[in-house]
Amino acid sequence: MPIGENIMKRRKARNWSQAELAEKVMTTQQMIQCVEKDVKIPGLGLAKRIADVFGCTIDDLFDEGA
Repeated sequence: MPIGENIMKRRKARNWSQAELAEKVMTTQQMIQCVEKDVKIPGLGLAKRIADVFGCTIDDLFDEGA
């Protein structure tokens, strides 16, 4: 699955809103929305913060089979 879908799945599994995830990873809700829609690919720093919040690796976020 695309990274955006993977992030959205992980976020929803924790019952977090886009705004809650954004706050946890120090970005905007708009950025999370764009990433989840695959309009933008997160930079390395943001991808690392997202992976840390979800307790996974950056590779896990990009994993097509996740």
